[in-house]
Order: sequence, then C-alpha cells, then structure tokens
Amino acid sequence: MTTCIVTADIDNMRGKVVLVFLRPMRAESNIRIHAWQTLALSAGAHGVFEFNPAISLQVMQHRNETRTSSGLMALHPGQLALATRPSGLSPQLSMASTGNAHARLTHNQVGVRNQTLPPATIDCIWHVGGRPMVTVPDVDQGMTCTFEYEPTLFFMVAAEQVGDGTYTVQSFTDMTRCPIPLDCTVLRVDIRYQRHAWHFVFDPEYDPDD
Repeated sequence: MTTCIVTADIDNMRGKVVLVFLRPMRAESNIRIHAWQTLALSAGAHGVFEFNPAISLQVMQHRNETRTSSGLMALHPGQLALATRPSGLSPQLSMASTGNAHARLTHNQVGVRNQTLPPATIDCIWHVGGRPMVTVPDVDQGMTCTFEYEPTLFFMVAAEQVGDGTYTVQSFTDMTRCPIPLDCTVLRVDIRYQRHAWHFVFDPEYDPDD
C-alpha cells in the first residue's frame, strides 16, 4: 500500500479541485470513468489518501424507474463472479468455479458473468481500494464483463462536477500520469501553477529497510 500526499504548492486554487483517476486496460468506449479521489484543497494545504490495489465489484439492475444493486464482492486476479437473481429478485454475486474462470479470463483479469434469470441487463461497477473506479453499463444476460487496470495514477485540476460526474476514456489525454513503483511507500505530489498551466511534481519515497 502506498500513501499519497498531495500539496497545493500555490497561492490560489482558482476554485478548482484535484481529481485522481485510475485507467482500465482495453476499455470499451461506452464505459463511465469515476474520479477515484477528489481533493478540495486550499492554497498550501495537504490531502492524503492510500493507494490500495484491492479490487471489488458491485452490479446494478435498472427496472422501470428503480435501481437495485448487489453487495460489494472482493475479487483477486483470475477470479470470476456470477451475477444471478435468486427468485427473480435483486442481483446477487457469487464465485464461479476455477474452471469457469480459466475459460473466460487471463490470469491478470477479474470478471463477472451475467447469469440472471429472468434475464436482466446489469451495470458493473468496479472498485479499487473500496472506491468506485469505472462503470461498465448494459451487460446483457449471458455476457461476461472483464476488468483489469494499470497501477498508475492520473491527475488533473478541474472544476468539481455536480451530479453523475463521470468521464470517458478520452479524458485521460488531458491528465498527468504517475506510475506507482511496486516498492514505493510514500508518493509526494506537489501541484503548481506556472505560465497559465497546472503542473504536478512527483517525489516517490521508499522504505529504507527494503
């Protein structure tokens, strides 16, 4: 786990917030990207968060004007979940067999197969470190939704969005990327505003005992 310390090294944040994202690999164009962290910093202030790589999943079903969702289920790379509707009720997640997972996933992926009966379309909400990262909408019955992400943080400064506040894959072209080294224990990030542009300075720290 890596502790990230973000410092607003400027006199004025200009009413904007710091958004931190994680990027899914081989993403479809219709996915909705969530700001994984939102830091509302004043000038000179610090924001701290932990990068916990653990993956979990929640699925949601839309029916008429209502939405029902499953509980959150932890998954490790190579594991496949099954989404069902016991007695035709709200969606529920359970673990698929190892053979079923091997047939549909690489060893780096996690996934969920929609086995709802009666058939229902579900949205798959993937979480990292317990926080929503990406939503894959409209996964039909009989389909498998896979997920994998790269251990890289993406930073941007922007006006805070109201409501849904999701982004598209194309949004990453305007962000600053920072890969997280495996042995990094603390990542310090300084935010600066120079020549009418936002800049990020990254300073990773390592455990001297490693």
